[in-house]
Amino acid sequence: MTDYRKQGLQPTDTPDILYKYVPFAKYSLRLLRHSEIWLASPRSFNDPFDSKLHYNYKVNDPVLRQKWAEGVVGGITPGLASTKRQLLAKKWLDDIDSDPDGHRQWFNDYQEKISDNKFGICSLTTKPDNLLMWAHYASDHEGFCVGFDTKHLGRVQWELMKKARLLELKRVDYSPKYPDINFYDSMMSSHWQNDMVNLLMTKSNHWKYEDEFRLLDWDQNNVILKLPHQAIRKVVMGCRIKPHNRAVIQNFVVRKLKHTQLLSAEKSPGRFLLDLKNI
Repeated sequence: MTDYRKQGLQPTDTPDILYKYVPFAKYSLRLLRHSEIWLASPRSFNDPFDSKLHYNYKVNDPVLRQKWAEGVVGGITPGLASTKRQLLAKKWLDDIDSDPDGHRQWFNDYQEKISDNKFGICSLTTKPDNLLMWAHYASDHEGFCVGFDTKHLGRVQWELMKKARLLELKRVDYSPKYPDINFYDSMMSSHWQNDMVNLLMTKSNHWKYEDEFRLLDWDQNNVILKLPHQAIRKVVMGCRIKPHNRAVIQNFVVRKLKHTQLLSAEKSPGRFLLDLKNI
């Protein structure tokens, strides 16, 4: 059997199950009924600091910066003679540098374009019993939480990789500040992709309680990813789920997801904790 962690598709410390909190809604029920997850654009995230490519744009090496600009110009207008490409690149950099606001706007636009058009992300967690995540992501405990088997996720990643589509599972790092990565040094290096992942996978320490893993699609966003039904290992219903909604989930899991463990989150007597009990 393929070890997806040794293949670099998953971190070595990936747990057997990762969880997704969702409200009780039509789109989230598709997760159960069709085993579909959503790879979202970072623009839709609730944290304005999240998944932003905050590079350091200091010019450490003007020659390296010029080569980077020539590469951009060459990509926009291929076939240009080398001398003309150099002149256009220099003029472009001079125009950017002559207007500090324009300089800042160009890089802001670049960051937004990359984040909006390239990356799709699905956020998962190691914790099915976190009070804050139940409140924030599962409609004040009225929704449910789905546990995915990471081995089945790995098989999906492996099959997509064979089709030249890279879907990585990464663990989020938490920090009081952004990683200090120079844009020009990174873009002209062989490790630019790792640098980009570092920026995408670093969040403020304020979010550390989420203990987040992310599925990162390098090619597209705002798309559905189909998983095998066997990937759904657990379903946990919130402690305030409405009786009708509880019955809908329970009936579906019992009839269609016979391999899936069904649990109910219940308030622990005398403690600020949830007890997850088998149904």
